[in-house]
Amino acid sequence: MAPDEPGRVRVEAVWAVLGVRAELARGGGPGPVTRWSAAPEAKHNRDRMDDEQVLTFLRAGLRQDPRAGWTVLLRALRGDGRACEQRRLRELHGQAREELASAGRALDND
Repeated sequence: MAPDEPGRVRVEAVWAVLGVRAELARGGGPGPVTRWSAAPEAKHNRDRMDDEQVLTFLRAGLRQDPRAGWTVLLRALRGDGRACEQRRLRELHGQAREELASAGRALDND
């Protein structure tokens, strides 16, 4: 076995999982790797939101379900066609939880 064979076996396993078995049957090579690595990143047409809009969304979500985590709310927000960076939403989620808790609403921690 050549020194690069273990690496090729791992790459072939990944290709098989990704559904490129036909290319493997033809001998593989650079074709599948080039097509796989050069695939364009999916772009979503989502509306951007400022912090106050995100906080309003999060407060409403937390009032509806006080145990809602930031990941669930991020999925819901993106599912509605709106955009917010993951880290930013997580930080704002903490802020919204604190605001609601200080207003007398008991919330469980994530």
